[in-house]
Amino acid sequence: MRLTEAQALLFGVAPDPRALKKKGQPKPKRKKSELPENILEEQIRAFLAVRGWTTTRQHVGSFVPTGVVMRLLASGHALTKESLFRSIVRVGAKGDLDWRADRSVPVKGFSGITQSFQYEAKAPGEKPRPEQRDRIRELQALGYIADYFDDLDDFPGPHSFVTFYRSHFGEP
Repeated sequence: MRLTEAQALLFGVAPDPRALKKKGQPKPKRKKSELPENILEEQIRAFLAVRGWTTTRQHVGSFVPTGVVMRLLASGHALTKESLFRSIVRVGAKGDLDWRADRSVPVKGFSGITQSFQYEAKAPGEKPRPEQRDRIRELQALGYIADYFDDLDDFPGPHSFVTFYRSHFGEP
């Protein structure tokens, strides 16, 4: 198991001197899976999966569909800025949260009862962008469960996922 210097110090283990950055060297580029926000996302997804939740990434942004690019290339057309700009598709709305979690809840005499909530994961200490904060408030005002998290379990941290989960769903 590889630990960052900060993690090694938390566990009282001396960090590997070969892993420490030397003066004058460029900072090594981190893999996307090693970024704090992505680590937290995976921790939350694993926590939820064990409890029967399905998580869905809600892609938000502007995209050019791969099929459009492939058709342009196959037909011999050049990929120009103009041809790509004409093909842009907007998915979601600015400020939409990155994740949705759902699970079916057994209720005697009913079928199809679902619990759900939306969330945004942030690196420790980071806050959502203003449009994301507005969207969270809007969803909450409409009666939906929505929030952002910057830690898995920093009890009683205000943006701890486990604290949020226990307060809304009453499970450990």
